[in-house]
Amino acid sequence: MHSWRQFSWITQIAQIAMHTEDGIVVVALPPPQSDPAAARRPRVLVVEDEPGVRSMLGAVLRVSGYDPLFAEDGRDAADRLSAGLTVDVVLTDIRMPRMDGVALVVHLRAQESTRDLPVLAMSAYNDERQEREVRAAGANLFLPKPFTVQALASALRTVLEPLPQQPPQHS
Repeated sequence: MHSWRQFSWITQIAQIAMHTEDGIVVVALPPPQSDPAAARRPRVLVVEDEPGVRSMLGAVLRVSGYDPLFAEDGRDAADRLSAGLTVDVVLTDIRMPRMDGVALVVHLRAQESTRDLPVLAMSAYNDERQEREVRAAGANLFLPKPFTVQALASALRTVLEPLPQQPPQHS
């Protein structure tokens, strides 16, 4: 079990929330930039073994215009995606039981249906070696915990927004 101190980044996320009599009101991330004609909210698969972290990330994503779905570890995520779950991006912790985030990324990149699925990896145990390992496995971005809500918003925009079309080059 992890101590609260190891997950002090949760307090940064919690700072965006206000306690009210009715519960918690979460201040939203900037909404994802998308085609106004598209009514579907981007689906984010949150792969995280800590229930409190899953819950907080889900609340932040939900009020920010995303549709969060959840998996408890890499094995759960791999099984759900193999069974046909479709998402726009995977946000995965790295250190988890059964199948860690690096193994999940390797698995996703080996499958035709998920080869190009954007993956954001996150970890409280951040070091250069771990970041290199998960990036080498095929993760699009690495978010060291603690990260700000703005950093999460920026990372999601980066992987979800299509690259601007470049005009054809004439020789």
